[in-house]
Formats: sequence, C-alpha cells, structure tokens
Amino acid sequence: MDGARRGEPGGRASLHELLNEHGEAIEADLQRTYGVDLRDVGTPDLTWRRLRVLIQHLPADSALSRSVHGDAVEWGASEHLLANIFDAISALVWQGGNPKKNPKPKPIPRPGDKRAKKRRQLPPDEVRRRLVALRDRDRARKREVTNGS
Repeated sequence: MDGARRGEPGGRASLHELLNEHGEAIEADLQRTYGVDLRDVGTPDLTWRRLRVLIQHLPADSALSRSVHGDAVEWGASEHLLANIFDAISALVWQGGNPKKNPKPKPIPRPGDKRAKKRRQLPPDEVRRRLVALRDRDRARKREVTNGS
C-alpha cells in the first residue's frame, strides 16, 4: 500500500473512494472488529497499508459487506439450507393434504430474490384480517368433521 502508485487498484485513491462511499460502515467495523479508530489513519498507529489489510480481512457479516452487497450477506449456506428444507417440508405437507382446496405454499423469500421484492408487503390490519379468516375457516372445518362423524 505504501509502495502502491496513485490510482492503482488497492492504492490510496481506491481506499479514499471506498471511504467516501462506505466510511461509516468501515469506521464501525474497524472499531467493533479490531478496536481501531479510523481517525488514526495516516499515523504510525494506522498506516494506509494497515488500513487496507484490516478492511480486506473484515468478516463476511461486516457492516461494510452489508453496505456494499446489501442484505444478501446476512444469509450463509446454513440459512439457505434451512430455507430449502422448510420449503420442501411445506410442499410435502401441502401435497399430503388436499392440494386442490389449499393454496400451494410460497417459498421463503431469499435475499436478492427479485420476485420477493415485487411482492408487496401487507399492512398489519390486512395480515390480522387474513389470520382471523384462516382461524375461522379451520374452526369451521373442525366442526364439520366433528358433526359429520
């Protein structure tokens, strides 16, 4: 870093650009992860080279990663695997029930899934209304089964 020329990838100019775009995230990460204060950059305690090295080795769930890549970094292999298992079990339960009467279950939205972004979020009152309707429908079915037996 100290030997890098101006404007080269990984040089000071690149670091300045990164700091301009994501400075708050970097500041928070340096403090949280290494106990380093960004205000010390350019001093013997935090040289430009050391700053580059520390930034390059931040954990995958760092604030900088979230700032650059969005919420997708929140999900690792385990989260994707659990979502896949949940979706598979939901589909099996749905198929084992009465698929013609019950709607097919929707998969758990994954970060970065464009289809999930297109789905509109329901206001709390609408969610509550739908949950009450489902509860009432289930109670009515139970009464039918009980009365029909």
